[in-house]
Amino acid sequence: VSATACKFIATANVDGNTSSGVYLPAAGTYSFEACEISGDTGVFAKNGEITLSNCTITGEKEPSADQSPSTSGFNATGSAVVIENSTAYGAANIEISGGKLTSKKGFAVEEYKVGEPTAHSSITLNEVEISCDTSKSALFSVSDTALLAGKETCTAVASTAKQINELIKADNIKNIKVLDDIEATGETTKIEFLSSTSALQEKVLDLNTHTIKLPVRIANSLENELKVSLKNGNILVETPYEAATIYGILLYGNKISLTLSGVNVTATTTALITNGLFDENNIIATNCKFLATGANNVEAGAYLPAGGESTFTGCSFTGATGLFLKAGTLTLSDCTIIGNGSKQDPSPSTTGFNPTGSAIVIETNNSYHLPVSLTITGGTIASIHNFTFEEYCAEGVADEVKATVLITSATYYTGARDIDGITRKYISCDRDKIDFIDSNCTQMQIDYAENN
Repeated sequence: VSATACKFIATANVDGNTSSGVYLPAAGTYSFEACEISGDTGVFAKNGEITLSNCTITGEKEPSADQSPSTSGFNATGSAVVIENSTAYGAANIEISGGKLTSKKGFAVEEYKVGEPTAHSSITLNEVEISCDTSKSALFSVSDTALLAGKETCTAVASTAKQINELIKADNIKNIKVLDDIEATGETTKIEFLSSTSALQEKVLDLNTHTIKLPVRIANSLENELKVSLKNGNILVETPYEAATIYGILLYGNKISLTLSGVNVTATTTALITNGLFDENNIIATNCKFLATGANNVEAGAYLPAGGESTFTGCSFTGATGLFLKAGTLTLSDCTIIGNGSKQDPSPSTTGFNPTGSAIVIETNNSYHLPVSLTITGGTIASIHNFTFEEYCAEGVADEVKATVLITSATYYTGARDIDGITRKYISCDRDKIDFIDSNCTQMQIDYAENN
């Protein structure tokens, strides 16, 4: 059978038998291209070589049914695609490329054995979109994981915060795509990536140009690395639902790798934050924005006290202090860093940070993973009321512990003046406590009215 741009729609049960858009128990070769297939189970196969390309396949049965083998027909389970592998029929080998698999209450793909068949079925997936009941711990059900290939290329879709969190916990899906803006309703207080011994330790969340109005928490309690990628959308945290929710994105734990691409993070508190208890927090961000909008003068575009290596390219950081560092190795290329808070004297802390109004602050503090290394190439560094760059040490820091800073080809802007009211202030650091070099940088002035 070869079918192109056809519809196979089973609309109702007949005489108590469950329905299937396509039922294939006979040996043969079957090819479906750009077809729409639906029934209690979309495709039910027992034999044959089957290719499904760019098809929309839906399992409608609700609620789903348990597996019930038959030698004289089939019993739909509600899954989009079902293989019943038995000695009575042989084996079915299915390749699914592109298209979409939908199951209201079952699995995207379900395979089970009857007895001990001599021929083994297989399923190969390639870039298939999946929409399933996310309350299940898995989107696929097979008798042997070796029979299913390509699941890491598939993308599961979600329309609610609850669905996103359930898909994050699913043990055999990597890629998740958001279909709608996610509102802060109070039912779910955060999007949470948690380490798991069963779920994949690598997840990709495509915001798909949408906005999630909840904070994102990434927490790893295992020895294995937790990898998370966020791309193409917005995170907006306007009102915290919990007292501890003081962030747009939080990394909590050791060995976390976060990749951000085209993500705008806006929070009334700090937009991006790590925790100083931990090490090996590695962030790669490209064309992102980190904006703290609060008016309490305690916010930062990013606060990074954890150890690790991070790289930001084409990003912007805005807050009372734009970027506050206490640990790690950081590289910025063509970024914009803005401190818009009022001028404050340095106030070291072992439990957080205190913005000074400077664009970039490095606090060298024995309570964190020292030393700090910062390299900046290009971009803009601006403070309305204080320094473009400020470094200071807490008490007890050994003389040999020095931060290293290299700034090349950046433009400094400041509105701060020295006590004479004329001289602009750009850099504040103790040259005995820091290896500081800036070269080919340009100093500019910010002029403003007192009330504007």
